[in-house]
Amino acid sequence: MTNNHLAKSKVNINDEFYTRYIDIENELKHYDKEQFKDKIIYCNCDRYESNFLKYFKDNYDKYKYKLLIGTGFNPINVGSYYQFDGSKEIKRPLRYFGSFDSPECMKIFHRADIIVTNPPFSQYANLTYLLRKHNKDYLLIGNIVAVT
Repeated sequence: MTNNHLAKSKVNINDEFYTRYIDIENELKHYDKEQFKDKIIYCNCDRYESNFLKYFKDNYDKYKYKLLIGTGFNPINVGSYYQFDGSKEIKRPLRYFGSFDSPECMKIFHRADIIVTNPPFSQYANLTYLLRKHNKDYLLIGNIVAVT
């Protein structure tokens, strides 16, 4: 078995690997739902169509979080902003590209209680650094190669 697609993604700007809904569901069943109660969950590498956003929206009654926010990167246009509070859904463009480490997204990052996402392969180390530097609770779901 070869991992050429992973090796290419190290140098490829478009190195997104989308996480399947079932994989998110299978991982989150191991966590105490109380860990999310009344918290702001920020999916900082997740566009509107993200399965992380879909999963948390579908399971609002289970987790009873305070707010779900997602921002997504767009290298050729403005990024995307998503928000759900249990009843109202907001979708709008960001002012800039939407990189998770941009000033616009870092303001949201600092407000958040828990970061849940699958960052682009090439950005795992950068995001992990920010999470540890700012002492954030987080759940990163991704390929084992990214972790190593």
